[in-house]
Amino acid sequence: MAGYPRPRARGETLSAAEDAFERADGSTDWIRWEMRPWHEPDGAVGGAMLFSEVITGEVEARRARERTEAELAQSEARFRAAVQAVHGVLWTNDPEGRMVGEQPGWAALTGQSREDYEGFGWSKAVHPEDAEPTVEAWLAAVRERRPFIFEHRLKRADGAWRRFAIRAVPVLDRDGDIQEWVGVHTDVTAERDAEARLQESEARLRAVFEAVPVGLVIAEAPTGRIVGGNRQVEEVFGHSVLPSPDIDSYRDWVSHHADGGRVLGEEYPLSRALRGEAERPRLDVLYERGDGRQAWVRLVASPIRNEFSDITGAVVACLDIDGERRAREALARLNQSLEAEVAERTEDRDRMWRLTTDLMLVAGLDASIQAVNPRWSTLLGWREEELIGAEFMSFVHPDDREATLAEVGRLAEGATTFRFENRYRARDGDYRWISWIAVPSEGLIHAAGRDVTEEKAAAAELARAQDALRQSQKLESMGQLTGGVAHDFNNLLTPIIGSLDMLQRRGLGGERERRLMDGALQSAERAKVLVQRLLAFARRQPLQAVPVHLGPVIEGMADLISSTSGPQIRVTFDVEPGLPPVMADRNQLEMAILNLAVNARDAMPHGGRLTLSAEAATVTRPEKDEPRPGRYVRLRVADTGHGMDEETLARAVRAVLQHQGPGSGHGPRPVHGARPGGAARWRADAAESSGRGRRRRPLASRDGRARTGRGRYGSGG
Repeated sequence: MAGYPRPRARGETLSAAEDAFERADGSTDWIRWEMRPWHEPDGAVGGAMLFSEVITGEVEARRARERTEAELAQSEARFRAAVQAVHGVLWTNDPEGRMVGEQPGWAALTGQSREDYEGFGWSKAVHPEDAEPTVEAWLAAVRERRPFIFEHRLKRADGAWRRFAIRAVPVLDRDGDIQEWVGVHTDVTAERDAEARLQESEARLRAVFEAVPVGLVIAEAPTGRIVGGNRQVEEVFGHSVLPSPDIDSYRDWVSHHADGGRVLGEEYPLSRALRGEAERPRLDVLYERGDGRQAWVRLVASPIRNEFSDITGAVVACLDIDGERRAREALARLNQSLEAEVAERTEDRDRMWRLTTDLMLVAGLDASIQAVNPRWSTLLGWREEELIGAEFMSFVHPDDREATLAEVGRLAEGATTFRFENRYRARDGDYRWISWIAVPSEGLIHAAGRDVTEEKAAAAELARAQDALRQSQKLESMGQLTGGVAHDFNNLLTPIIGSLDMLQRRGLGGERERRLMDGALQSAERAKVLVQRLLAFARRQPLQAVPVHLGPVIEGMADLISSTSGPQIRVTFDVEPGLPPVMADRNQLEMAILNLAVNARDAMPHGGRLTLSAEAATVTRPEKDEPRPGRYVRLRVADTGHGMDEETLARAVRAVLQHQGPGSGHGPRPVHGARPGGAARWRADAAESSGRGRRRRPLASRDGRARTGRGRYGSGG
């Protein structure tokens, strides 16, 4: 009884529902006890009786249950937080893949009620072209008990079609059975639009890359392997870009310093930029050209960094400065030997003074001009008499005057200027950048200035090219990924189509089974077309140009265009009978017509009339945007929307615009790969306030000789 309370003299009963009891071996038991007193005949308390029960198992079970409930509550809290953090719409399906119960996220996204989406009713919100492939892929994932990853177009509650990425995973119980499926829809429309814009920027980048007036060479990090260069490199070096595999191989390039020493591989600016030693290392070298001639070349490099500031490559600009360098060296030699050879070199000095492409200046320390060479007239337009006696500070750009005064102060102290740049005003009011070399002598400043305006512009263009290059690298990765996925998908489709075709040819099954095989074969063929479009997007598969009759194409799309346009828009078709076929890719032609019709619908938010027509046309005197004379078939897509202003019209025919949103009427959707080549043309007309809009009018050759080309062309608007 040691350690337990004794009943007091009053004889009360003591008890505990749960108490710890330490055993002799150090373990602990939990007991429930009650202590009752017993009384003597005279009523006095004679002692107490202790009743106890071991409840260790009951206590441990209760505490384990409490821990489990706490962990479950914490898990539910984490799940609720994850649901709130997911950038998308969550939904659940039963183990068989049917949507059941309340799905508030799905209902808010699509506007469907519970009666609409239960079972497989959710597929009605999916785009008609994507619904069947989505259901088939979903059932396959459910059947194979694997995660479901897919993309399709979905109609939101506001009526807008958006592209969504879907990912769903099964939730398993302890026995490995599927309890339910949890999925999320994430809107990736903006990402897909960005991919399209990246593809457009690639063409602009390549044009800039080839147009800059300097040689550009690109290397990857960390190896230093040369991965490309533009045509200007061959003009600077006299040979094409050397296929150097790594930085060590740069030692094979033959060039020298001004002192005649061989330039080492690690000394080249490209090597230094790849190693991160400097942001814009530069070096002038005497290069052994491919034609055997030696020429001075200025190398200016810059590292290419990713979003984490890691160096992923480098680009070097190669400028031919041979003429400028040799003229500068000649001037330096002339200044060094001026006193000793003044008499015998006067004629040479005067010739250099007259013929050099540099500005020559003699001025006082008070900025008064004492002498100028004829280059001032040819470069800046000032006559000698206008300059002599004037202060050169009056010709300096206002923003450069403070720095120029500071440099004149250094010259007054006896320092030499090796490179100082400022802007000088020309007679026509423009300013040009001049790079000066100046020395003080006997109270005068002797200076030579080189025009570096184009060099600075080239450096700025190089910076823009570097930024565009980063975008091109992202686009290249995207194209490779798209092409790889399309090829894999095509490999999967081939045995499916072959098997279905074989079953169909053998006539197996009843009428219902043959209808199912026909439907499956049609779906597989549509998937094959999708693969072809993906390959065309990745530029790995050419478009198929075949004879196409426009009349059946337009009539076959009548229901789709009418349903897409909506009840407020009246759709009419006017196809001239007996039209000859044209050479085009039928799928791309249908996509072009659909995009034109959708853009026309967006231009008529309050309703109107949409007209699709095809007619024969003859061009006798072609206008600026029409093909050569001949017979053609003209396809028109016209609407009564608010039209395009002149600026939008001008941009539309440049074929680089993206859609700017429903109802704008100023955002042509792209028509990829649909432009007929050869004699065919696109044309767009619009009237700003006429109450009617016009759409692009492609002209296709009637003789069937037009070819299908590649390109991106807006749909008008």
